[in-house]
Amino acid sequence: MTYKHLDVIIYFLMFFFYLLSKKWVPVQEVNFKQQVKSVWWLLAFYLGLMIVSFLGSFGGIGLLKYPFDLVSVAFVALLTFIWSQYSALPEASIDYDEVEDEVKNKSTVTIMDTKAGSQK
Repeated sequence: MTYKHLDVIIYFLMFFFYLLSKKWVPVQEVNFKQQVKSVWWLLAFYLGLMIVSFLGSFGGIGLLKYPFDLVSVAFVALLTFIWSQYSALPEASIDYDEVEDEVKNKSTVTIMDTKAGSQK
């Protein structure tokens, strides 16, 4: 295995980490279509970086010479950042206050049950 394919391995590891962290992602409040719509920028970012890396002078074919390869990376990053802000889920789709209230209510009920049990 060469270092040329290390970026692809890292991308798959990042995706695998995302799959493992699904229990912290509020998928109950957001349907699958909304999730896919809000993640296209990330795939474009990966693809853009792979293309610039392939064309660049740092291990690529050298078509983009220094400093144009670095400027291209910055341009791809800026475009995908802007895209990510426009495609993000609306704040109203995820209501963290309800989740916090549910956790507090469950904690209160548990504490009250514990106190009631100790009074018996």
